[in-house]
Amino acid sequence: MPRSIELAGCLLKFDISVLLLSGMLSAMNRNEWQGNICAFAGATLWGLSGVCSDFLLSDYGMSALLLTMVRMVAAAVLFGMVLAVRHGQRVAAMLRDAWTVRQVLLFGCLGLFACQATYILSIGATNAGTATVMQSLNIVFCPMVGWFLGRGRLSWQEAVGVFLAFASVVCIATQGDITSLSMPVMGLVWGLLNGASETFYVMQPKALFEKWGSFAGTGLGMIAGAVVAVLVWAVAGAVDGGLAAGAWAPQLDAAGWVALAVVAVIGTFVSFALFLRGVHLVGPVRSSLLGAMEPISAAVLSALWLGTAFTGWDWLGLCLMLVVIAVVTLGGAKR
Repeated sequence: MPRSIELAGCLLKFDISVLLLSGMLSAMNRNEWQGNICAFAGATLWGLSGVCSDFLLSDYGMSALLLTMVRMVAAAVLFGMVLAVRHGQRVAAMLRDAWTVRQVLLFGCLGLFACQATYILSIGATNAGTATVMQSLNIVFCPMVGWFLGRGRLSWQEAVGVFLAFASVVCIATQGDITSLSMPVMGLVWGLLNGASETFYVMQPKALFEKWGSFAGTGLGMIAGAVVAVLVWAVAGAVDGGLAAGAWAPQLDAAGWVALAVVAVIGTFVSFALFLRGVHLVGPVRSSLLGAMEPISAAVLSALWLGTAFTGWDWLGLCLMLVVIAVVTLGGAKR
């Protein structure tokens, strides 16, 4: 079966999973329901994007910086088109405000660009499943930063979720041997940087979103990040003249173009818009905990599409992540 058809089948399966989850959230108020669905769906689509990125890096030899640049530019164009049509006056007002411009630049460069670049570099050093597990460290980083900044205590549901999410990361990353990591050193480095940058982009734009809305803030941030991505890609290409030509201009077949489209559009434009809407509605801690769906979707799609084998420790970690989602989501209904 062609890989493009297999990918379409995987997409359908995850669309169904999102619809099933929506039934679980019927007891919540409208903002909680919408926020949890957005965060869940955005994280799931990130997992799909990670698997497609792994496919492009391994099967086509595409460079990580080229892939980062393509996905950010595509997302910036899509965000820009929507902003121009629906939010033109708001964007003009944002660009006239010096504080907003600074926040957008920080969000775009240290949040969106850094998050995407380190994630793809982490995939290149390991694989999609391991990279998404390392990225999930933001589940631990977010509440720790919030507590350090004196922003209140965690609810018991969130505290349990943090503990289980951390246990899940340990199971998958160490394979049961806490004295060693089952990944290369650079995979660990890029993974830790990715978790830190994702924590930044989840928490930093809170004031920006409260003032201007999540879509406008994300759109301008993505445009700023895309400019940085193009500059970094161009400089890296000029400096490293020894790179294989295929890494910078790979020859893609139909499956390759489908995967690239998923990474650039669904895995960037759609997923960021959904997840950051969730952050705006239910807060960074719960959104990050619901973001635990990302390594689950990456692992399941890797198994279904790329044929990746998983150990018992991997499945234990994935089950713990599912418990995290249930505890945090259903706990929100009671509150």
